[in-house]
Amino acid sequence: NPHCLPLPQFLTEHPFPAYSLLLLALLSLIAGTLVFLSNRTRIYLLLPLLAPGLLTVIHAKIGGNLLYPWYMVGFLPLCIVLLSIGLERISRLIPPRSSVVVISVFFLAVFAITTQAQRQLFRNHSVEALAESVRLTRTVINPFHPDIDEVITLNIVHATKTYDPAHLPIRSFQALIDALKQADSTNRPLYINLANPGLLGLYLPEVEKLIWNTDVFKAPTLIYGLQNPCTRYIFQYRPHSIENISLPKIPAKNP
Repeated sequence: NPHCLPLPQFLTEHPFPAYSLLLLALLSLIAGTLVFLSNRTRIYLLLPLLAPGLLTVIHAKIGGNLLYPWYMVGFLPLCIVLLSIGLERISRLIPPRSSVVVISVFFLAVFAITTQAQRQLFRNHSVEALAESVRLTRTVINPFHPDIDEVITLNIVHATKTYDPAHLPIRSFQALIDALKQADSTNRPLYINLANPGLLGLYLPEVEKLIWNTDVFKAPTLIYGLQNPCTRYIFQYRPHSIENISLPKIPAKNP
């Protein structure tokens, strides 16, 4: 994925500044945490900083929702506070008193230099190309337009009616087969627009196997996201191809 710069690549391409930055950040977080834990009153100040992240995790666990890494943004205020306090405490160990300014400038300079490529990607590309991918599947997006049904689009995973108000939800293998037959009977093109296709293997393995069958669907068009789970996959159905393959017998399940 040319739009995603993961940490291992970051460490490989910029080893000295990257490891220096990570070491300084880690030491600052430890120092900041020790400052808070050394005083009971300060410990209580941690509670409101911990609350957003903890509530997000609890809500996801109770609701049975998938917890993506970016949901941990609720812990960001806590990290910023600990990092700032720890950085100030570390600077006290290094004379002269202006060292706090020197260390802070070094930290920010290294961060700015080594993350320049990521910032450029953020300026030029969507985190997840939802709108862009929908434009590849249909020309009409207005749900009140008379031609809204000229194309069939399916929502299997990672789709939202905010961008495609006419997509059909697919929650079973039989529902997918019915949609393909509907496309054949009405001579309409059919697309599946999704992200993070690996989730299908957990919930709908038969659907995952079928959409990757190049006799039934064309090889997907990819629009890369800034994180790998945000890459969009657009599958286009080959008309009437479902008639030429043997379909597995899937027992019906209660919703």
